[in-house]
Amino acid sequence: MKQSRLLIAVLAILVTGIGYAQDGYRDAVKSYLTLSEKSTAEKMLTALKQLNPVLFEYNENMDFDQMAARYINEQFNEDMADMMVEVVSETITEDELRKVIALMSTPEGESLRVHTSEWGEVFGKDAQETIQSPLISAMAGFSPGSVIADSNIPEDYVMRFMRFFNDSRGAEQFMSSFNQGLAMSGGDVPDGFQDWLSDNVSTIALNSAYGILTMADLDYSAKLFTYEYYRHVFDAMSFFNDNLMLVGAVCTLNYADWMSDKGIELSSSGQQIVDYYLQILNEDD
Repeated sequence: MKQSRLLIAVLAILVTGIGYAQDGYRDAVKSYLTLSEKSTAEKMLTALKQLNPVLFEYNENMDFDQMAARYINEQFNEDMADMMVEVVSETITEDELRKVIALMSTPEGESLRVHTSEWGEVFGKDAQETIQSPLISAMAGFSPGSVIADSNIPEDYVMRFMRFFNDSRGAEQFMSSFNQGLAMSGGDVPDGFQDWLSDNVSTIALNSAYGILTMADLDYSAKLFTYEYYRHVFDAMSFFNDNLMLVGAVCTLNYADWMSDKGIELSSSGQQIVDYYLQILNEDD
């Protein structure tokens, strides 16, 4: 059995009631994916390019970056669709998906998607830079000070953004990603630092959002969360943010599987990565 099939099967065990998804449902999932496909695919392509030198045996005649781009163009969306169908097919309906797609395909929805993606990149970089000094202070035994909100941000923007950040579970998802990264790296932080980060992440997010997310974007997001079916789909799709380590493992190993079909062999370090990811998935089985 191919590794990708094994991994998808293992991932499916994490949720209950996985059923057969008809073609119409899979088409709806693929349409949903296209709403964020560009930013997601770009991030995955960057990750695969970074992994190529350690995953595969060196071959001077092989353009590994080009192969990673081929995988993204030819197979990544299909693999993501397979994974999403396995996870959400018994949780959300095709009708709910298509209603959300319609909402996010409006001019307001497109603006929100584009600006949210742009803000997400800035937020990630700002968060890394902002927490460096407090982390060093915490490691030295000092209590880091609070992050100060930009005084140029109007109060009505602050209120709207905080509602957006709360609706979208921004702080929860950020802390989940942070903790999963720590677990994967085997690192640790001083006692109390995670509490500091949890208390300050919304301010870091606010400062980075101002000038990118517009008031109209925040208002449209608030409108979206008034629809029960939108909240239902959002909660179901949050599985992928809540399990980034597992999703990353599946995506990376699907890529390794695809490369193997092209006759490209894993290096010894690449095999260790494969074994490590398999271990992660089996531990969550």
